[in-house]
Amino acid sequence: MNEQLKIVDETLYVDFWLEIEADKESVWAFLTTDERLSLWFTEIQIGELSETGYLKFILPNETLTMPIIAFESGKKLAFQWASGEVCFEINEEQGTLLKFSEKLPPEFPAWHRDIAGWSLVLPQLKSAIEGNPLPFPKEQHPLAEEKYRQEIAQLRLT
Repeated sequence: MNEQLKIVDETLYVDFWLEIEADKESVWAFLTTDERLSLWFTEIQIGELSETGYLKFILPNETLTMPIIAFESGKKLAFQWASGEVCFEINEEQGTLLKFSEKLPPEFPAWHRDIAGWSLVLPQLKSAIEGNPLPFPKEQHPLAEEKYRQEIAQLRLT
């Protein structure tokens, strides 16, 4: 998985790219159907899948609505993620490439924690699509948080 982080005007932009051994229809299904979403991100469910639709983030004591902000069936799904934005884009040239992008404004809490979570859950997505679903590696989260805390601190210095 390749990654890029940058800060522009106090906003953090994060990109991850995953090469997936599956067709784009299979990848799309793992982003847009509850049955497949549950194999890699159990807290997210589809509310309404459309340009004006929404996803649901299921927490123990509440359910948050995340409006869809960009939708191209079979290709692109972007939604609000608290005060930030998350986008999945599928490209199929030589194999299937999934690009994950995130935009986190300054007021978004704990950038490093959020990015650490995505950096761990995206390989789970790839594994699930390729037929080998894995449990979330929560023991790796503190190390990933520290990695991104340091990377963000370095970015702020440049």
